[in-house]
Amino acid sequence: IAATGGKLKQWIPWVLLDDRGTGGVYLGMEEKMHFSFQIQTRSKTPRFIMRAAYRPGNNIAIASRQSVMMRPTYLGVYEGDVDDGSNRFKRWFWNNKTPANHRNDPLAPWLQYGGMWSYGKSAAAQKEVWWNDEATYRKGIETEGLADIGIECAEVDAYWDKAEIAGEWPSGTKIMGPLAHANGLKFNLYLMNHITWESRERLVTFWKEYQLDMWRNDFQVADLNVQAWAQDNCPKHYRFQFCAASPDFHTMTYASLTDLWEEYNVANLRKQFYTLSYSIPPAQICAMIPIQVASDGDEDRFNLWHRSTLMSGAWIGVGAIGPKYNPRNVVFPSDVPHVIPCMKANLAIYKSKIRPLIREGNLYHNIVEVASGFDGVQYYSPTADRGVVMLFGPAGKSATVRCKRLQSHQKYRVQFTDLPAQNTTLTGAQLMTAGLPVTFNGTTQSEIILIDKLR
Repeated sequence: IAATGGKLKQWIPWVLLDDRGTGGVYLGMEEKMHFSFQIQTRSKTPRFIMRAAYRPGNNIAIASRQSVMMRPTYLGVYEGDVDDGSNRFKRWFWNNKTPANHRNDPLAPWLQYGGMWSYGKSAAAQKEVWWNDEATYRKGIETEGLADIGIECAEVDAYWDKAEIAGEWPSGTKIMGPLAHANGLKFNLYLMNHITWESRERLVTFWKEYQLDMWRNDFQVADLNVQAWAQDNCPKHYRFQFCAASPDFHTMTYASLTDLWEEYNVANLRKQFYTLSYSIPPAQICAMIPIQVASDGDEDRFNLWHRSTLMSGAWIGVGAIGPKYNPRNVVFPSDVPHVIPCMKANLAIYKSKIRPLIREGNLYHNIVEVASGFDGVQYYSPTADRGVVMLFGPAGKSATVRCKRLQSHQKYRVQFTDLPAQNTTLTGAQLMTAGLPVTFNGTTQSEIILIDKLR
């Protein structure tokens, strides 16, 4: 499975072979590796051979009384189709490999706001497109009411340290964490090259001095080398966010989240999620949208962008500043007030309905015909017997959503968030076979459809 986009643009070491939707086998490796397959079909009972190897054809010389670390291999079989195999593997990974404090936190993944906290005046003087200054940060944290809108964590991105050197943080950057906490927000800080495996104790110092709840970095080998030590030596709420769309499973045993590549094309953002979510638990994926792009239009266009992040962990903010990236100089929701009601409504339904299913439900892809121009996913929890469809498509068009793995004889209440006139009650068999007809009106480009069993 490959993640489309991402700084590394490499394959994720996980392969699933499906037998026409009746069952199959999957193989994963904690680090990048080589796969080979052999299927023998001459006998009445086909024989299947799967091999996995590091650097095939090479030898590793091991001296007497020495050892070599070989990362674990994940091998499983399943009944059903590709989504069933994917869900089986991801549930096992979530229960056994995902960092425990992320898995056991009912509010994870946190809803984040961040990136560049700057209107760009001082950054322009420095000829920078990545910048964070105290005046803008204070405005965002103290007067913007982000927690009231639904945001749970403030993220500060790159070059806050460079701005501090330039005098843009007169109170010092160590105020960032306390300010966020005092205003009802957690705090996530991008650390860049401050952490190296030679000085891993520096991470503990940063954690305490800056009052971190999570730290984030673009992938560097040093980041991975420090993880095992950090989990044992940093405060017990230690969390790491990996900034690349192409992780391996070893990384995801330490990282609470992996970012999708920040996109200025919302369809490509969703494609990244669809691909990555076959192999990585969706509650460990974080999708980011730039508010300056998402808000350039009416409420329906903003919902299209915003809801495209709400299939996983979600982050909204400013990716870069300056005339090229942010010509309207939008940094906060108050700069584009027409999006605030949309954000509040979307984040409220995310917290109450969507996030529990992202954490505990199964994920199903390809629920609409590609030819319709629509795309989307369905989450469904067999335990709670409820689900949600996240649907995207062209305004004024229609499509049929065919749900998966519901209870055939159970009646379900189907509720549309934006189009309540299309609310209905159908059995699981009807939703899975004939499907749910959906018509977007002249402006709608996205919809959240709730599916609850009729009690």
